[in-house]
Amino acid sequence: MYDNDVPWELVIDNNSGTYGPDPMMLPALRACMEYNFPGFTVIALDFNDPALKESVDACRGYATSMRGVHKEDLQPHTHNGEITLQQEVTHASGDTLPPP
Repeated sequence: MYDNDVPWELVIDNNSGTYGPDPMMLPALRACMEYNFPGFTVIALDFNDPALKESVDACRGYATSMRGVHKEDLQPHTHNGEITLQQEVTHASGDTLPPP
């Protein structure tokens, strides 16, 4: 199976940490995305919807079984001594750089 054989979807939710609209706004956000990206199947889910966890699990399953992604690479992580983007931004804004 190849990636172009998969029915791709754009799944958006309100739990990203940077953009968390009220659940009542999700249908409007979905409509906006469908209008601007015709041909995409867009699904908007509240972070409490069990379908969101099912979607995440399905994506992870596809990545590990079909794309060769290692399970440990599916979660954000840093290596010992590595500076994160958040730490760089904090430092650039004049705040002290927290230890890695």
